[in-house]
Amino acid sequence: MYDIELTISFPSRLKTSRSYLEELFNTFLPEIKISESSNKGELFSETIQDEDTDTIIVFASDTWIGSYMDDIVKSNKRLIFEGPGNDPCVVFDNYRRSDVKEIVRACLNNSGQSCSSIKRIYVSYTNINAFVAEMKCEIDAYLRSYPEAINSIKSPSIADKIDQQIAQAKNEGAIILYGDACVIDGKFNPTMILSPNDTELVLEENFYAVIPIVVFEDEHHAETLIFKSNYGLNCSLFGDIPDSFRQLMQDSHKSTFINSTVVNPINYSEVTKLGGFRRSGFIIENGLKRQDSFYLEDLVFHKDKEMSLEALSV
Repeated sequence: MYDIELTISFPSRLKTSRSYLEELFNTFLPEIKISESSNKGELFSETIQDEDTDTIIVFASDTWIGSYMDDIVKSNKRLIFEGPGNDPCVVFDNYRRSDVKEIVRACLNNSGQSCSSIKRIYVSYTNINAFVAEMKCEIDAYLRSYPEAINSIKSPSIADKIDQQIAQAKNEGAIILYGDACVIDGKFNPTMILSPNDTELVLEENFYAVIPIVVFEDEHHAETLIFKSNYGLNCSLFGDIPDSFRQLMQDSHKSTFINSTVVNPINYSEVTKLGGFRRSGFIIENGLKRQDSFYLEDLVFHKDKEMSLEALSV
């Protein structure tokens, strides 16, 4: 990869698979350096101070990266940050019934444990009853084909967060439409919830097999609801999409899928695209923050590009 030096650090939670991964990298990718730092904070601090590092790409929590912002600005390094997702799906009138199957797949992709899974669905009030009925049928069909879509929740802190998010939503008037809405025997069955918008379940990233649905009145109402969240990588739009709404989503999210989702093969080229809405993705350059979308291969493989990397740390 030209003159790029790549260093990686394995998360501490990889207790059983680290030795396997190290052997894999050492055998097939020996040019990649494996950091011996005790934690990612130590590695990141070293990277910021390294005079030979020009650009740092980070995939992490926006809260975690926030504690390093002053140091990054002072270092005058370029930071490319990709953070949490909270991808919206918006269903307008005259959506295709056949698209509901794909919406379910995108919601339950990797049991919902993917930053680019659909995390919240906004449905026009004229379609809510039909859409919910169709979603129930498609979730049933999906689980028959992919029973592993049921989450295994091994962390007590994650289980507590799930319970807290759903309890808060129910206290605000949320209605359980499908599923158990709780962790039972260490598992979380796919659950669909009709929820008010102003809940953590909807506005923060949920990372399990839950599908919050919010009803909207018109495109302006949908816009207001969606942008109350500080997060969003991609968005998916279905039905009769107003041109102004489509443009707004394209201007604010890294990718906007029309009558399709991130799991559709036609969108696979978007996987290496970085960027996002507000705290989901941004660039710090010359001390200034800007929201951009760009393809990772353009940064790494094109030496003559304005944003080509002299050094890359993950």
